[in-house]
Amino acid sequence: MMEQKPSAINMPGPTNTLLIEGSFEELADELAHYIDDVRKKQSEDGATIQAEITPLLEQGQKDEALKRLVTGSTVLNTAPEKGLSTGLSLSSNKS
Repeated sequence: MMEQKPSAINMPGPTNTLLIEGSFEELADELAHYIDDVRKKQSEDGATIQAEITPLLEQGQKDEALKRLVTGSTVLNTAPEKGLSTGLSLSSNKS
């Protein structure tokens, strides 16, 4: 009789799951705040993403607000990764 080898079981590898709570408006505002903080550290430019997107969100123009966030997020390429999680958790606790 031939001995049967146990079949290999393909189990999925570990996945990274991130749970984000809050409305689109809250999350967009939080990200804009972080982007603005990174910008302030790099230059004295007075324009803020947060000021740009607030009226857009109030008017329900989520797509336009998202475009502004994406455009402004290029500054994050120079920000330390560690600062992102710290910055986001701190800004979520602001009142």
